[in-house]
Amino acid sequence: MAFRNTRTQASSQALLPVLLASLLLPAAHPPGAAAAAATPAPKAPAAAPPAAGGKPRAVTLAWTLGPAEGTANFLRLNLPCGSAVRFVWQSNDQMPHDIVQVARADCRASAIRTVGGPASSGDATVTYDRPGDYHYRIHKTHRTIGLP
Repeated sequence: MAFRNTRTQASSQALLPVLLASLLLPAAHPPGAAAAAATPAPKAPAAAPPAAGGKPRAVTLAWTLGPAEGTANFLRLNLPCGSAVRFVWQSNDQMPHDIVQVARADCRASAIRTVGGPASSGDATVTYDRPGDYHYRIHKTHRTIGLP
């Protein structure tokens, strides 16, 4: 998953069921500014309207593992600086997963830091204070028990 204080790509390399991410925009987000958008890559995301009344706006993104390793459905999200993204995951088979930040949009990229987990379900929030590309993936903790 790649977050770019303007763009995001999501990879559920190991998450077999569904992984959800919610975008919470800051309350001070001015009307008319780009809020959030989700589209499959490589299409450019379309802007969503800002939250009414200056309240945070939640946008849920869901993705699943594709038929072969490295073929997950990728998502891209544009968001302004100061936005927070909440990662929520649930494994139907109770297998532990986690969310890690990686250096580049590559399923095999090494983890820079762990955002949340490992657990069969979890919840973690990241706030973006600087513009840039942010990439995330599910760490391959499940490989230790023999799954792809």
